[in-house]
Amino acid sequence: MRRSPRDISARGVGNALERYESLNALGGSGRDLSSIPPGRLQVLVRFAKAARAQAVADLAGNRRLATLVAFASVMPQVAADEAIEVFDLVMGDVIRSSAAKMTKKRLRTLKDLDAAAILLRTAWLTVSGTAADPDGDIRAALDAIDVAPFHAAAEVVKELAQEPDDGSEQMLAARYVGSRGSCHGAVQ
Repeated sequence: MRRSPRDISARGVGNALERYESLNALGGSGRDLSSIPPGRLQVLVRFAKAARAQAVADLAGNRRLATLVAFASVMPQVAADEAIEVFDLVMGDVIRSSAAKMTKKRLRTLKDLDAAAILLRTAWLTVSGTAADPDGDIRAALDAIDVAPFHAAAEVVKELAQEPDDGSEQMLAARYVGSRGSCHGAVQ
């Protein structure tokens, strides 16, 4: 119960939550310790976390009781914070992994998207060139070309193209990386 979580995984989140539940079950978080100076309370908690169980057992009665009560009062909140931090780190890994997979998938589709765009550009240049000619007949120009590949290209664009302002993955990644830097070191 004294050790901070080190396993940054789904199992680590479960272990961190179990640690919190065990510490919370001690019932120390309901005690009013406001009369004890915060610095003194932290010294007792640090000692309880660092010392061997035998060293705590060898303390004089009141000192041992004060050390254990301080530990039981402070550690549930510390364990809750650490469990949240482990969860945050795991979710950050999931988000980064998903974003990397999406980017990789997107890069694989760019070749098809480029080919469709080039084909549609050719059709547009044909139609717009014919329309710009005062004697041009758009229907005759369209009849002269096979439109099936252009319909297929339009379907490829429909399937693969993304709206330019659809940056939700990048927004999440930027937000997460910005907040992660301030709390990452506390768990490890």
